[in-house]
Amino acid sequence: MSHIADHDQLAFSIKDFCRSISLSKSSFWKLVRNGTAPPMARIGHRLVIRREAAEAWLKEKETV
Repeated sequence: MSHIADHDQLAFSIKDFCRSISLSKSSFWKLVRNGTAPPMARIGHRLVIRREAAEAWLKEKETV
């Protein structure tokens, strides 16, 4: 079950985002370095990805 489909959750940790789309954390950080990762917000010392940003990013990646 994808965490991104959980509309009660407002934001995801990097770990939860990667787990929900079966992406390794090292691949995620490559996306960050390339400037192609979903937008993130800093909450205290944590980086999070808002659910809406994750959904928009995934939709942008759809090819068919």
